[in-house]
Amino acid sequence: AWALRAAHVAIPWHRVVGVGGHIKLRGATAMEQRLRLENEGITFRGRRIHMRLHEFRFEAARPKGARPSAKNILQRRPRPRRPH
Repeated sequence: AWALRAAHVAIPWHRVVGVGGHIKLRGATAMEQRLRLENEGITFRGRRIHMRLHEFRFEAARPKGARPSAKNILQRRPRPRRPH
């Protein structure tokens, strides 16, 4: 649910699934969700969505119009690896 709020866009209910691609609903509603996803071209591996093919990752939420600070940009640089 937090991802829906962070996205600031309307996402259809049937596209929201649990961790690892599990459909969390039960009964006929779960079957309807699976059928809707399959109609959109989503593939399943058993009872889970094939997440390697279909997962969407949201960017970290920032206030509208905010830009990352220089400090944050520098912190994102990968640190050099130390020899073992």
